[in-house]
Amino acid sequence: MRRSPTAILALLLIVCRPAFVEAAAAVEPARVFERVSPSIPVVEALDRQGRVIASASAIAIGDGRFVGACTTFAGSDAIRILAGKRLASAELAARDGRRNLCLLTASGMQSVPAIEISSPSGLPRRSLIVASGWRFR
Repeated sequence: MRRSPTAILALLLIVCRPAFVEAAAAVEPARVFERVSPSIPVVEALDRQGRVIASASAIAIGDGRFVGACTTFAGSDAIRILAGKRLASAELAARDGRRNLCLLTASGMQSVPAIEISSPSGLPRRSLIVASGWRFR
């Protein structure tokens, strides 16, 4: 079974975001993961028989749209998204081959919360940057 080379899909720049900052204290990575994991579903690429041939993390950007690594879907016949206990088919809507990013749409997944990402330009030096994703074996 082919797997994504990395389970980490995006850097979550959290220091400047009030939603993630704890009163002047560093946020523990486990707490960050707890807060953002609803916005980082698992995406699976399937073959013609419906078997999983690759899996990776994606990032919810709102309205049933997700961004994932295009290499995860290469050669797949179908794509599905698992968010919490929900499962839905997804369609490839756009591809940016230069950046290896694909935009997926999944009806029935509009309620998956969009991730909140800060601009790196406003981060002070030595800011905490946390990468989050799902571990695949």
